[in-house]
Amino acid sequence: MFTKKIVVLVLGYNSLNLLDDCMISLSDQSYEDYEIWFADNNSNDGSVEYLNKNFPKIKTFQFKKNTGYAGGNNRLIKMAFDSGADFSLVLNADVKVDKNFILELVNSYSNSSKKEKIGLVQPLVMLYNEPEKINSMGNVIHYLGFGYCGGYKSKDIPKEDREIYSVSGTAMLIPKNYYEDVGLFDESFFMYNEDQDYSWRGLIMGYKHYLSVNSKIWHKYSFSKNKNKWYFSEKNRLSILIKNYETKTLIKLILIIIFNELAILIYSLFDGWFINKLRSYGTVFKNLGFLMRERNVVQSSREVSDIKIIKYFSSKLSFDEVKNPLINLFLNPIYSFYRWLFRF
Repeated sequence: MFTKKIVVLVLGYNSLNLLDDCMISLSDQSYEDYEIWFADNNSNDGSVEYLNKNFPKIKTFQFKKNTGYAGGNNRLIKMAFDSGADFSLVLNADVKVDKNFILELVNSYSNSSKKEKIGLVQPLVMLYNEPEKINSMGNVIHYLGFGYCGGYKSKDIPKEDREIYSVSGTAMLIPKNYYEDVGLFDESFFMYNEDQDYSWRGLIMGYKHYLSVNSKIWHKYSFSKNKNKWYFSEKNRLSILIKNYETKTLIKLILIIIFNELAILIYSLFDGWFINKLRSYGTVFKNLGFLMRERNVVQSSREVSDIKIIKYFSSKLSFDEVKNPLINLFLNPIYSFYRWLFRF
Protein backbone atom coordinates (compact mmCIF):
# COMPACT_ATOMS: atom_id res chain seq x y z
CA MET A 1 0.00 0.00 0.00
CA PHE A 2 1.21 3.50 -0.88
CA THR A 3 1.63 5.25 2.49
CA LYS A 4 3.13 8.72 2.66
CA LYS A 5 2.87 11.49 5.18
CA ILE A 6 0.31 14.12 4.17
CA VAL A 7 -0.09 17.51 5.80
CA VAL A 8 -3.45 19.13 5.03
CA LEU A 9 -3.06 22.91 5.01
CA VAL A 10 -6.09 25.11 5.59
CA LEU A 11 -5.60 28.87 5.39
CA GLY A 12 -8.39 30.97 6.83
CA TYR A 13 -9.37 34.60 6.99
CA ASN A 14 -12.45 35.37 9.08
CA SER A 15 -13.40 31.73 8.50
CA LEU A 16 -14.91 30.86 11.88
CA ASN A 17 -18.38 30.11 10.50
CA LEU A 18 -16.90 27.68 7.95
CA LEU A 19 -14.70 25.58 10.20
CA ASP A 20 -17.10 22.95 11.55
CA ASP A 21 -18.01 21.44 8.15
CA CYS A 22 -14.39 21.48 7.05
CA MET A 23 -12.72 20.18 10.19
CA ILE A 24 -15.30 17.56 11.16
CA SER A 25 -15.10 15.97 7.71
CA LEU A 26 -11.31 16.30 7.60
CA SER A 27 -10.92 14.68 11.00
CA ASP A 28 -12.71 11.52 9.88
CA GLN A 29 -10.57 10.33 6.98
CA SER A 30 -9.93 6.74 5.89
CA TYR A 31 -6.29 7.62 5.19
CA GLU A 32 -4.16 7.25 8.32
CA ASP A 33 -0.85 9.08 8.01
CA TYR A 34 -1.97 12.71 7.86
CA GLU A 35 -2.01 15.86 9.92
CA ILE A 36 -4.27 18.91 9.75
CA TRP A 37 -2.76 22.38 10.05
CA PHE A 38 -4.77 25.57 10.17
CA ALA A 39 -3.39 29.08 9.89
CA ASP A 40 -5.36 32.27 10.41
CA ASN A 41 -4.15 34.92 7.96
CA ASN A 42 -4.25 37.83 10.43
CA SER A 43 -7.99 38.06 11.02
CA ASN A 44 -9.59 38.58 14.44
CA ASP A 45 -12.61 36.26 14.45
CA GLY A 46 -11.25 33.79 17.03
CA SER A 47 -10.75 30.90 14.59
CA VAL A 48 -7.54 29.69 16.22
CA GLU A 49 -9.01 29.83 19.74
CA TYR A 50 -12.10 27.95 18.56
CA LEU A 51 -10.05 25.18 16.97
CA ASN A 52 -7.71 24.88 19.95
CA LYS A 53 -10.75 24.33 22.18
CA ASN A 54 -12.89 22.12 19.93
CA PHE A 55 -10.35 20.35 17.69
CA PRO A 56 -7.24 20.04 19.88
CA LYS A 57 -5.49 17.61 17.50
CA ILE A 58 -5.30 20.25 14.78
CA LYS A 59 -2.08 22.24 14.70
CA THR A 60 -2.81 25.96 14.54
CA PHE A 61 -0.91 29.11 13.61
CA GLN A 62 -1.78 32.77 13.95
CA PHE A 63 -0.06 34.78 11.25
CA LYS A 64 0.67 38.41 12.12
CA LYS A 65 0.38 39.70 8.56
CA ASN A 66 -2.09 38.95 5.79
CA THR A 67 0.01 38.04 2.75
CA GLY A 68 -2.96 36.73 0.76
CA TYR A 69 -3.74 33.24 -0.45
CA ALA A 70 -0.33 32.89 -2.09
CA GLY A 71 1.83 34.17 0.76
CA GLY A 72 -0.07 32.43 3.54
CA ASN A 73 -0.12 29.07 1.79
CA ASN A 74 3.55 29.39 0.80
CA ARG A 75 4.46 29.75 4.45
CA LEU A 76 2.45 26.66 5.36
CA ILE A 77 3.76 24.59 2.43
CA LYS A 78 7.37 25.34 3.31
CA MET A 79 6.83 24.49 6.98
CA ALA A 80 5.07 21.24 6.07
CA PHE A 81 7.86 19.99 3.83
CA ASP A 82 10.51 21.14 6.29
CA SER A 83 8.75 19.00 8.91
CA GLY A 84 9.11 15.86 6.80
CA ALA A 85 5.88 15.76 4.77
CA ASP A 86 5.85 13.80 1.53
CA PHE A 87 2.87 15.82 0.27
CA SER A 88 1.23 19.11 1.13
CA LEU A 89 -2.51 19.24 0.55
CA VAL A 90 -3.69 22.82 0.17
CA LEU A 91 -7.39 23.11 1.01
CA ASN A 92 -9.88 25.96 1.25
CA ALA A 93 -11.71 26.44 4.53
CA ASP A 94 -15.11 26.70 2.80
CA VAL A 95 -15.43 23.00 1.93
CA LYS A 96 -16.76 19.71 3.21
CA VAL A 97 -14.79 16.63 2.17
CA ASP A 98 -15.63 12.98 1.53
CA LYS A 99 -14.32 10.35 3.94
CA ASN A 100 -12.00 8.97 1.24
CA PHE A 101 -10.90 12.41 0.03
CA ILE A 102 -7.21 12.00 0.96
CA LEU A 103 -7.00 8.28 0.22
CA GLU A 104 -8.31 8.65 -3.32
CA LEU A 105 -6.01 11.60 -4.06
CA VAL A 106 -3.01 9.55 -2.96
CA ASN A 107 -4.20 6.50 -4.91
CA SER A 108 -4.57 8.60 -8.05
CA TYR A 109 -1.08 10.01 -7.63
CA SER A 110 0.36 6.56 -7.00
CA ASN A 111 -1.31 4.99 -10.04
CA SER A 112 -0.42 7.79 -12.44
CA SER A 113 3.14 8.32 -11.20
CA LYS A 114 4.08 4.79 -12.20
CA LYS A 115 4.00 5.82 -15.84
CA GLU A 116 4.25 9.63 -15.99
CA LYS A 117 5.90 12.63 -14.32
CA ILE A 118 3.00 13.67 -12.13
CA GLY A 119 2.69 17.13 -10.65
CA LEU A 120 -0.48 18.38 -8.97
CA VAL A 121 -3.60 16.32 -8.28
CA GLN A 122 -7.01 17.77 -7.49
CA PRO A 123 -10.25 16.16 -6.33
CA LEU A 124 -13.59 16.48 -8.05
CA VAL A 125 -14.91 19.75 -6.64
CA MET A 126 -18.70 19.80 -6.36
CA LEU A 127 -21.01 22.67 -5.44
CA TYR A 128 -22.06 22.62 -1.79
CA ASN A 129 -25.52 24.05 -2.44
CA GLU A 130 -26.06 21.92 -5.54
CA PRO A 131 -24.21 18.75 -4.52
CA GLU A 132 -24.86 16.85 -7.75
CA LYS A 133 -23.31 19.59 -9.86
CA ILE A 134 -19.63 20.22 -10.58
CA ASN A 135 -17.76 23.29 -9.38
CA SER A 136 -14.45 22.31 -11.03
CA MET A 137 -13.04 19.17 -12.58
CA GLY A 138 -9.86 21.00 -13.50
CA ASN A 139 -9.77 24.61 -14.62
CA VAL A 140 -9.67 25.89 -18.19
CA ILE A 141 -6.84 28.11 -19.43
CA HIS A 142 -7.58 30.43 -22.34
CA TYR A 143 -4.53 31.17 -24.50
CA LEU A 144 -4.77 34.86 -23.49
CA GLY A 145 -4.42 33.94 -19.84
CA PHE A 146 -8.05 33.86 -18.70
CA GLY A 147 -8.94 30.99 -16.39
CA TYR A 148 -12.25 29.53 -15.24
CA CYS A 149 -13.82 26.42 -13.71
CA GLY A 150 -13.99 23.41 -16.02
CA GLY A 151 -17.30 21.52 -16.12
CA TYR A 152 -19.03 24.20 -14.08
CA LYS A 153 -22.60 23.20 -13.10
CA SER A 154 -22.47 20.06 -15.20
CA LYS A 155 -23.70 16.72 -13.83
CA ASP A 156 -21.56 14.80 -16.31
CA ILE A 157 -18.91 13.37 -14.00
CA PRO A 158 -15.95 11.61 -15.65
CA LYS A 159 -15.79 7.86 -15.05
CA GLU A 160 -12.03 7.74 -14.48
CA ASP A 161 -9.06 9.93 -13.62
CA ARG A 162 -7.95 12.25 -16.40
CA GLU A 163 -5.20 14.68 -17.21
CA ILE A 164 -6.00 18.34 -16.57
CA TYR A 165 -3.95 21.44 -17.26
CA SER A 166 -4.84 23.88 -14.49
CA VAL A 167 -5.55 22.66 -10.97
CA SER A 168 -8.07 24.44 -8.76
CA GLY A 169 -6.59 26.10 -5.69
CA THR A 170 -9.67 24.98 -3.77
CA ALA A 171 -7.83 21.70 -3.19
CA MET A 172 -4.52 20.54 -4.61
CA LEU A 173 -2.13 17.77 -3.65
CA ILE A 174 1.48 18.95 -4.01
CA PRO A 175 4.24 16.29 -4.09
CA LYS A 176 7.55 17.20 -2.52
CA ASN A 177 9.48 16.85 -5.77
CA TYR A 178 7.07 19.33 -7.44
CA TYR A 179 7.72 21.80 -4.64
CA GLU A 180 11.48 21.30 -5.02
CA ASP A 181 11.38 21.76 -8.81
CA VAL A 182 8.65 24.34 -9.41
CA GLY A 183 8.76 26.17 -6.09
CA LEU A 184 5.84 28.00 -4.52
CA PHE A 185 2.96 30.28 -5.51
CA ASP A 186 3.88 33.70 -6.85
CA GLU A 187 3.33 35.93 -3.80
CA SER A 188 3.07 39.07 -5.93
CA PHE A 189 -0.35 37.77 -7.03
CA PHE A 190 -1.75 38.04 -3.47
CA MET A 191 -5.05 36.49 -4.63
CA TYR A 192 -6.57 35.05 -7.84
CA ASN A 193 -4.83 33.16 -10.68
CA GLU A 194 -1.99 31.87 -8.50
CA ASP A 195 -3.19 28.27 -8.95
CA GLN A 196 -3.25 28.76 -12.73
CA ASP A 197 0.28 30.16 -12.74
CA TYR A 198 1.52 27.36 -10.47
CA SER A 199 -0.02 24.72 -12.76
CA TRP A 200 1.31 26.38 -15.94
CA ARG A 201 4.86 26.52 -14.59
CA GLY A 202 4.64 22.79 -13.93
CA LEU A 203 3.56 22.14 -17.52
CA ILE A 204 6.62 24.06 -18.71
CA MET A 205 8.80 21.73 -16.65
CA GLY A 206 7.19 18.60 -18.08
CA TYR A 207 4.80 17.73 -15.28
CA LYS A 208 1.32 16.36 -15.88
CA HIS A 209 -1.58 17.26 -13.59
CA TYR A 210 -4.51 14.98 -12.82
CA LEU A 211 -8.12 14.98 -11.68
CA SER A 212 -8.82 12.30 -9.07
CA VAL A 213 -12.42 11.53 -9.91
CA ASN A 214 -13.14 9.40 -6.83
CA SER A 215 -11.84 12.04 -4.45
CA LYS A 216 -14.71 14.44 -3.76
CA ILE A 217 -15.26 17.68 -1.91
CA TRP A 218 -18.17 20.12 -1.76
CA HIS A 219 -17.27 23.79 -2.10
CA LYS A 220 -19.33 26.72 -0.78
CA TYR A 221 -18.54 28.53 -3.98
CA SER A 222 -19.71 31.98 -4.93
CA PHE A 223 -18.38 33.93 -7.89
CA SER A 224 -17.09 37.26 -6.63
CA LYS A 225 -18.28 40.29 -8.58
CA ASN A 226 -16.38 42.71 -6.38
CA LYS A 227 -14.88 45.39 -8.64
CA ASN A 228 -11.54 45.06 -6.83
CA LYS A 229 -11.35 41.45 -8.01
CA TRP A 230 -10.80 42.69 -11.55
CA TYR A 231 -7.69 44.59 -10.48
CA PHE A 232 -6.05 41.46 -9.09
CA SER A 233 -7.24 39.07 -11.79
CA GLU A 234 -6.21 41.35 -14.67
CA LYS A 235 -2.86 42.24 -13.11
CA ASN A 236 -2.13 38.57 -12.51
CA ARG A 237 -3.34 37.44 -15.94
CA LEU A 238 -0.92 39.81 -17.67
CA SER A 239 1.87 38.76 -15.30
CA ILE A 240 1.30 35.13 -16.25
CA LEU A 241 1.60 35.90 -19.96
CA ILE A 242 4.82 37.86 -19.45
CA LYS A 243 6.42 35.18 -17.28
CA ASN A 244 5.32 31.96 -18.89
CA TYR A 245 5.24 32.37 -22.67
CA GLU A 246 8.34 32.09 -24.81
CA THR A 247 9.41 35.27 -26.62
CA LYS A 248 8.41 33.91 -30.02
CA THR A 249 4.95 33.10 -28.68
CA LEU A 250 4.48 36.61 -27.29
CA ILE A 251 5.49 38.06 -30.66
CA LYS A 252 2.95 35.84 -32.39
CA LEU A 253 0.24 36.88 -29.92
CA ILE A 254 0.98 40.60 -29.73
CA LEU A 255 -1.79 41.75 -32.08
CA ILE A 256 -4.53 39.72 -30.38
CA ILE A 257 -3.22 40.80 -26.96
CA ILE A 258 -3.53 44.46 -27.96
CA PHE A 259 -7.00 43.87 -29.39
CA ASN A 260 -8.05 42.01 -26.25
CA GLU A 261 -6.80 44.80 -23.97
CA LEU A 262 -8.76 47.39 -25.92
CA ALA A 263 -11.90 45.23 -25.65
CA ILE A 264 -11.42 44.83 -21.89
CA LEU A 265 -10.86 48.56 -21.44
CA ILE A 266 -14.14 49.31 -23.21
CA TYR A 267 -15.99 46.64 -21.23
CA SER A 268 -14.53 47.85 -17.92
CA LEU A 269 -15.63 51.40 -18.70
CA PHE A 270 -19.26 50.31 -19.05
CA ASP A 271 -19.09 47.77 -16.19
CA GLY A 272 -17.67 50.19 -13.61
CA TRP A 273 -14.12 48.96 -13.08
CA PHE A 274 -12.19 51.02 -15.62
CA ILE A 275 -9.97 52.56 -12.90
CA ASN A 276 -9.11 49.11 -11.56
CA LYS A 277 -8.12 48.02 -15.06
CA LEU A 278 -5.82 51.04 -15.35
CA ARG A 279 -4.41 50.23 -11.89
CA SER A 280 -3.58 46.73 -13.12
CA TYR A 281 -1.45 48.21 -15.93
CA GLY A 282 0.29 50.51 -13.45
CA THR A 283 1.20 47.64 -11.14
CA VAL A 284 2.46 45.44 -13.97
CA PHE A 285 4.63 48.30 -15.25
CA LYS A 286 5.91 49.02 -11.73
CA ASN A 287 6.75 45.33 -11.20
CA LEU A 288 8.24 44.81 -14.66
CA GLY A 289 11.76 44.34 -13.35
CA PHE A 290 10.58 41.65 -10.92
CA LEU A 291 8.48 40.00 -13.63
CA MET A 292 11.45 39.83 -15.98
CA ARG A 293 13.57 38.20 -13.29
CA GLU A 294 10.80 35.70 -12.67
CA ARG A 295 10.49 35.18 -16.41
CA ASN A 296 14.19 34.33 -16.64
CA VAL A 297 13.76 31.72 -13.91
CA VAL A 298 10.76 30.14 -15.62
CA GLN A 299 12.29 30.13 -19.10
CA SER A 300 15.62 28.76 -17.88
CA SER A 301 13.79 25.78 -16.37
CA ARG A 302 11.77 25.08 -19.54
CA GLU A 303 11.61 21.47 -20.71
CA VAL A 304 8.50 21.70 -22.88
CA SER A 305 7.95 24.22 -25.68
CA ASP A 306 4.88 26.46 -25.93
CA ILE A 307 3.81 24.74 -29.14
CA LYS A 308 3.19 21.55 -27.12
CA ILE A 309 1.54 23.31 -24.17
CA ILE A 310 -0.71 25.82 -25.93
CA LYS A 311 -2.63 23.04 -27.69
CA TYR A 312 -4.21 22.30 -24.30
CA PHE A 313 -5.50 25.86 -23.96
CA SER A 314 -8.94 27.03 -25.02
CA SER A 315 -9.77 29.57 -27.75
CA LYS A 316 -13.17 30.35 -26.24
CA LEU A 317 -14.45 32.03 -23.10
CA SER A 318 -17.40 30.01 -21.82
CA PHE A 319 -18.29 30.41 -18.15
CA ASP A 320 -21.84 30.67 -16.82
CA GLU A 321 -21.02 33.35 -14.26
CA VAL A 322 -19.72 35.75 -16.92
CA LYS A 323 -22.44 36.00 -19.52
CA ASN A 324 -22.31 38.59 -22.26
CA PRO A 325 -23.69 37.97 -25.76
CA LEU A 326 -20.77 39.90 -27.27
CA ILE A 327 -18.38 37.21 -26.02
CA ASN A 328 -20.03 34.46 -28.08
CA LEU A 329 -21.04 36.59 -31.04
CA PHE A 330 -17.92 38.72 -31.38
CA LEU A 331 -14.92 37.86 -29.22
CA ASN A 332 -14.82 34.06 -29.36
CA PRO A 333 -14.91 33.95 -33.19
CA ILE A 334 -12.05 36.47 -33.31
CA TYR A 335 -10.00 34.50 -30.75
CA SER A 336 -10.55 31.30 -32.75
CA PHE A 337 -9.80 32.91 -36.12
CA TYR A 338 -6.57 34.44 -34.85
CA ARG A 339 -5.46 31.08 -33.53
CA TRP A 340 -6.27 29.40 -36.84
CA LEU A 341 -4.52 32.18 -38.78
CA PHE A 342 -1.26 31.80 -36.86
CA ARG A 343 -1.48 28.02 -36.52
CA PHE A 344 -0.96 27.61 -32.77
